[in-house]
Amino acid sequence: MDKIQSLFAKSNLSTDAQNELFKVLKLLPLAELNELCDFLKIHPEWIIKLYDNYQSKKQAADKADPKLWQKILEQEEKMIKEME
Repeated sequence: MDKIQSLFAKSNLSTDAQNELFKVLKLLPLAELNELCDFLKIHPEWIIKLYDNYQSKKQAADKADPKLWQKILEQEEKMIKEME
């Protein structure tokens, strides 16, 4: 857990945003959290993307907006394809 907090501290996320994202990510199984940490070490720019994606999903859930959910999923798919 310290590793991911250290990566967050080096990012441009505000302290509040870091804490919010950390609370969500600590719910992950340890193996998945370690994989994410390894990925973020290589691609630290994804910390902001991860947080933005989380915020979008949070907003879609709060509004119960299926069209927004679809848009988020399409954006995720596009990002994944760009990484390939």
